[in-house]
Amino acid sequence: MWLAFSRPVWLLLLPAAAALLWHSGRASYADLGGARRWVAWGVRSIIVVALIFAISGVQLVRRSRDVTVVFALDSSYSVSPDEHARALDFVREAVRRRRAHDHAALVVFGREAMVESEDLRRPEDVQIASQPAPSHTDIGAAMRLALGLIPPESAGKIVLLSDGNENVGSAANEALAAQAGRVPVDVVPLRTRGVQDALVREVSLPSDAKQGEPFPLRVTLEATRPAEAALTIAADGRPVARRSVTLPAGTTSLKVPVSLSNTGFHRVDVLLESAGDECAANNRGQGFVRIKGKPRVLVLDSEPADARDLARGLGKQDIVVDVGGPAAMPTNAADVERYDSVILSNYPAYRMDNRQMAMLRDATRNLGVGLGMVGGELSFGAGGYYRTPIEEALPVDMDLRKHRVYPAAAVLLVIDTSGSMGMMEGGVEKIQLAAEAAELMELGVPGVLLFGLPASKDPLGSEDYDPQGIVQQGIRALKAAAPELVVITDVCMCEYTDHGHCGIIGPKPERCRGKGLPNGCLDNDTTLEYLARVAISHAEAGADIVAPSDMMDGRVGAIRAALDRAGYSCVAILSYAAKYASAFYGPFREAADSPPQFGDRQGYQMDVHNAREALREVELDIAEGADMVMVKPALSYLDIIRQVRDRFNRPLVAYNVSGEYSMVKAAAAAGWLDERRVALEVLTSIKRAGADAIITYWAKDAARWLAEATRRGVD
Repeated sequence: MWLAFSRPVWLLLLPAAAALLWHSGRASYADLGGARRWVAWGVRSIIVVALIFAISGVQLVRRSRDVTVVFALDSSYSVSPDEHARALDFVREAVRRRRAHDHAALVVFGREAMVESEDLRRPEDVQIASQPAPSHTDIGAAMRLALGLIPPESAGKIVLLSDGNENVGSAANEALAAQAGRVPVDVVPLRTRGVQDALVREVSLPSDAKQGEPFPLRVTLEATRPAEAALTIAADGRPVARRSVTLPAGTTSLKVPVSLSNTGFHRVDVLLESAGDECAANNRGQGFVRIKGKPRVLVLDSEPADARDLARGLGKQDIVVDVGGPAAMPTNAADVERYDSVILSNYPAYRMDNRQMAMLRDATRNLGVGLGMVGGELSFGAGGYYRTPIEEALPVDMDLRKHRVYPAAAVLLVIDTSGSMGMMEGGVEKIQLAAEAAELMELGVPGVLLFGLPASKDPLGSEDYDPQGIVQQGIRALKAAAPELVVITDVCMCEYTDHGHCGIIGPKPERCRGKGLPNGCLDNDTTLEYLARVAISHAEAGADIVAPSDMMDGRVGAIRAALDRAGYSCVAILSYAAKYASAFYGPFREAADSPPQFGDRQGYQMDVHNAREALREVELDIAEGADMVMVKPALSYLDIIRQVRDRFNRPLVAYNVSGEYSMVKAAAAAGWLDERRVALEVLTSIKRAGADAIITYWAKDAARWLAEATRRGVD
């Protein structure tokens, strides 16, 4: 009996723990004397060692003299009778030679796996009575069953006797399970039967088709040798098509047009007949199709006679129409599914209960049943449908308030949580984040993006990942004041490093990114480690989304992996995927005191002339795990926003940067333009280009302007 460790690397903590215990013991036990001091030190040491053993995966291993060998025998059709007999002889010989304290079991398999015997003591016990379906070979099921036959107190081994022609399940997955359980798998290869065989590999047909119209039935056939065959297609046991086919050796795909005249759900069988075929068990395939007749619509009206004109018009479009009053209202999902659409024509809400409303809503959302409503004094809001499940399903809002409609862009406020802003003056913070958060929620601004300006900077940007850093404090303050507010944090190092670059300056030129850096170069791989630490510190503080803006290669993948390992898989990543080396960043860099002290950022930010690179960067970040992607800046890159929106199915954020904002502010201050109109026009253009959300310094102003327009009822 001995100890084993599944994660032995953690045992390297033992020397450090011993040194720490010795040093701490000298100070902690100064007031204790004699035996009490040694007992206290011993208890603490036992606890520390136990913790290290626990994270190292300590296991108590006992040597077992018993070995259980499970033989898994392939009984599928591809194994010839001679090979099957040879395999049985192999098992008998193995049982004859087994040691007295060893155990043997036998599993036979084809399409399914079966236990033939759990205890083979003599060669005469090796007999086959089970008859698994020989048409398929599921090696994975056999290995899974064999693993279950090995007692936990016994060492185990699986001996697989098969030709390896697996066509069901996954032996590879079960082999991994065996490896994890330290159960070796030995293979005795059997020769594959050389026969003439033609089979139906796959049948594919659409789930729905129209009555009397041909629909494509796709059949995949296989043959071991060239052969002439007849293909018969039957619907519900009645032949509907037949054709002769010439099959080459290998795989053949056919598309056969089939039409059915009866509506409803039908089983379609495909039968392959070939002269000389030695295995008929695999000559059949099957599929299912639902045949729809003419479109069928249910029209419900409080006075059915009033709906006759609507029914007449639908009937002229070759639509079957059922007209009824409250008694015809469906009471279950099966009744609703009979119809392609339900129309409520001047039908009041009080004539159905909430369950029926929810049933119609769910049928529209989940089953594709259409739902329409025709106006009248008993329809829409006047009919009592305001804030009901029916309103949720209809593409209209029954709130009668008149308001101005703007593109539904989510505007995110950028707050500079600098060290100076967090200082106390007269006992009051310059920016009271709690009050700020309350105001944002009241205005309807859904979230904030936090940047930080630390009190001090160093080459490694250490305050960037400090749990008590300014951004980390800001996150906690905002979340305490407004838990519903979405907090996004910028993950970069330029505000925190004394050189102003977005990463760690390293000494190795071969790992360098960027140009014009006379004092060194950016160490991309080391920077990824620091960015991951920053992201984890933000997640620990309560951030909902982290937004890496550094433009290092591989940073999304590194941050995603680090967050997952730390247990923050629910924290999303908003990637600055297409961030250009723009001249529009100047005002922000001055405010954040983050211009590069030497060189520039053109080597790791994107060339303003290049559009195709933006699409490639977005594609790479999505592949690494980005939940959302960003284009920055926004106003001068509306074409990039449009291209990203058209090509990728990911939430798209656009950053309306400080230079774009400052130009309008300066022009408005000079009286050259109307700031409100121009700002809303700028934001609308970004939304129109395809952005789902906009990061802007106008967030609070825009929210107020839209609220004022709504109160005035401006169109």
